[in-house]
Amino acid sequence: MQRELAERLLARIMEWDDETNTAERARLERFAAYKYDQYQQFAPGRRFLESLALWLQQFGEGKEREIAYAFVKDRLVFVSNEEVDSLVELAFPTVIRPVLLEDAAREMGVSRHRRKEIVGGKAFRSFQRRTLVLGLSDGARTDRFRRVNPGAISHEQVFHAYDVSDSKAEDMTEKLRRDLAGILEREPIVEEGRFRYVVLLDDFTASGLS
Repeated sequence: MQRELAERLLARIMEWDDETNTAERARLERFAAYKYDQYQQFAPGRRFLESLALWLQQFGEGKEREIAYAFVKDRLVFVSNEEVDSLVELAFPTVIRPVLLEDAAREMGVSRHRRKEIVGGKAFRSFQRRTLVLGLSDGARTDRFRRVNPGAISHEQVFHAYDVSDSKAEDMTEKLRRDLAGILEREPIVEEGRFRYVVLLDDFTASGLS
């Protein structure tokens, strides 16, 4: 019943005739079934169709609503939870790791195509350990980022916020120097004992109303 009410409200708001209403309703039902109803920040008890109808109501009748509806229909990109999880999993191997490999190859004076040699070298391993990951919001999913990269990023390299206390910073630096001593097989110099890369993780979300 709620879906039927939403459909009737949407048809009235958009001033659709029966033929247009039938065609657009089929399209929107496919959107909703495919993944739009998976969105978790709709108001309680609402789904895609109800939220869309209420959102469109804020615009002026006629052309304004047609433009807004066309934006949702043709240009809006909805990223589901599963797709966000995939983005989190891909962040290190596709964005961060290539930078570390490139810099390590330059440090070693070898071709960046000699991946096996680079990955096994001290430069790459130290650069990887000297990477600090900070979350910029509650939705940054730093916990999942750490879990899906267990061999590359340690717990001591990931912090859920960008505002790091002095005591936490000292603790991370101390653990960094200890791990680098094992990688380099010597005590790191002052410059080596600092984080070289800072990666900022953020999320993009919306309330479904704005």
